[in-house]
Amino acid sequence: LQIERREEFGQFSEELQVYGSTDSFDWIVGGYYFHEQGSNWDPSVTLGSAASAAARALPQPEASKFPNYGLTNVSGDNKSKSVFGQTTYNFADQGLDALSLTVGARYTWDTRAVSVYNRTGAGTNCTFTLDTDGNPATPEVRPAIGNCRFDSEEDFGQSTYNISLDYQLTPDALLYLAHRKGYRS
Repeated sequence: LQIERREEFGQFSEELQVYGSTDSFDWIVGGYYFHEQGSNWDPSVTLGSAASAAARALPQPEASKFPNYGLTNVSGDNKSKSVFGQTTYNFADQGLDALSLTVGARYTWDTRAVSVYNRTGAGTNCTFTLDTDGNPATPEVRPAIGNCRFDSEEDFGQSTYNISLDYQLTPDALLYLAHRKGYRS
């Protein structure tokens, strides 16, 4: 068995924040951007048992003419954008220096995209099947080699939040009550 794998990945992210404070309020607002791209090229050739000296001695075949050839080529593209804001109110004006309330919100937009190209054998078979009619009672079919590619893209979006009430009991002890909602696409 011989396998070659080439992977290339890159990503970029940036966050812009504007923050400030007054006697009673600390606040922050901002935006976030993330972009990631990657690909994986993975051909393989099965020559025989790895323990077989005869198989190890075989010359390297031309992959496209060898019946035990496989190729997987996957590329992905992910993007995420969000805007957010959060503020903390300190109840010092009411004589409660140790008590504060924090409220924050964020909205995120995500796009996930993938392209998968996968085939085996002498270039005549796809390795995946497709449900072409949407009916689970009928069998799935293997596409012709010219259509041996699967592309998919999906958009997601979600709001998240944070609400917490904090009480600084001592410099080393904090009591808090919090309710949060998170999200991952």
